[in-house]
Amino acid sequence: MAEMKPFLQVFEGFSCSDNIYELLKQVNVTAATLKKSEKTLQVHIESNVLIEKKDIFIIEDLLCEYVSQGKIAVKLIEHYNLSEQYNLETLIDIYKDSILQELDEMSKVEFRFLKNAEWFVNDNIITLTMEDNFVTKGRSDEIKKYLEAMFYDRFGYEVIIGFDYSEEQKEAIRRANEHKYKLEVEEIMSKQQDNEVKQDDSKTKDESNVNESSDEKKSKDSDNTKKNKTKERHYDRQAYGKTKVHDPECIYGRNVEGQDYKIKDIEEGIGDIVVKGQIFEIEEKELRNGEKL
Repeated sequence: MAEMKPFLQVFEGFSCSDNIYELLKQVNVTAATLKKSEKTLQVHIESNVLIEKKDIFIIEDLLCEYVSQGKIAVKLIEHYNLSEQYNLETLIDIYKDSILQELDEMSKVEFRFLKNAEWFVNDNIITLTMEDNFVTKGRSDEIKKYLEAMFYDRFGYEVIIGFDYSEEQKEAIRRANEHKYKLEVEEIMSKQQDNEVKQDDSKTKDESNVNESSDEKKSKDSDNTKKNKTKERHYDRQAYGKTKVHDPECIYGRNVEGQDYKIKDIEEGIGDIVVKGQIFEIEEKELRNGEKL
């Protein structure tokens, strides 16, 4: 692999416009060869960005002044390492004007023929429909050699250039390309509709989950309300042991059944007795009045 150095480092102090300077930041120089017989300096460059031919011509003219004050011509030999967003069809759409501009410098006749031609791409085959006359047919070999070499040397594409001079065939190719374009558009629209359906389904599902959560919350709140009301209706006082009592007349302890005794009848060995508050209160009054129990 050839050694590469940044263009702006090789030609340090090179002066140019801001937009070209930004392009050259992504350009490396792989080789420079001086052809004395042609008085031309060939500079081989590699770039990660596509540079239009009009800008290449400007750089060549500026380099001519920078290197030799106009005494030696400069020719940039381009090679591009483009991203995957480019394919042969998109590349032609973007770079076609640059191809025509370069061909215009090489041959006015071939430029005119190619300018009026229609380009049709199928995989790596490029079909050019041109005027049906002996001049265009005579120039077709030169156009074929130029385009096939340019696409390979500059972009690494091995293309096959073909020609058609029949109006009927031209129309057939045009219809085929229109049909292909229509299918591509339909595929894009179909994918977009599928995405919209998925988004709608997701939105509906989210709304359903929100409603479910809301219903669950309402149900839970309702259950809590019922429990609170039930709790309010019952007396939640702790009786002796772990039994809860529900008799509002029982202030403390628990209800019991058995024979009632007055305090005066209590004797030793009588066992456990229960003193009711009401009876105790009455007998206490009797004692205060000096009565016998």
